[in-house]
Order: sequence, then C-alpha cells, then structure tokens
Amino acid sequence: MRPSKQSKSSRQIADIPPPIPPDLREKIEISAYYKSAARGFAPGYELDDWLAAEAEISSSGRKDH
Repeated sequence: MRPSKQSKSSRQIADIPPPIPPDLREKIEISAYYKSAARGFAPGYELDDWLAAEAEISSSGRKDH
C-alpha cells in the first residue's frame, strides 16, 4: 500500500501552530522586548528572544506540585 499523497497546501495548514491567547502573547512580547533591550537591541536575535521568552513564560505557568 502506497502512502497517500498529501497536497502541499494541506501539509502547510497542518503545520500551522494554534494561535497564542492574547494575554499570553503580550507577556511573551514584553519579555522578548526586555531581552532585546538587555542586548542593546542588537539585530538578528529576534527569534532567539521570542523563543527564550516563550519558554520562560510557559515554564513559569507550570505547576510542579
């Protein structure tokens, strides 16, 4: 049996992550901004700042107990 061919557009749609709730997005934006400010807003680190902020915010919301 051959794997079914999935069209490129349906694969792209499936790869889109769900939207971030506005309140969570704002927290990430603020954290990423301060991370960038701490580096003097040097260009080229935008994604790193965003991902670090996202990880920081998501880990602070977890309940370990």
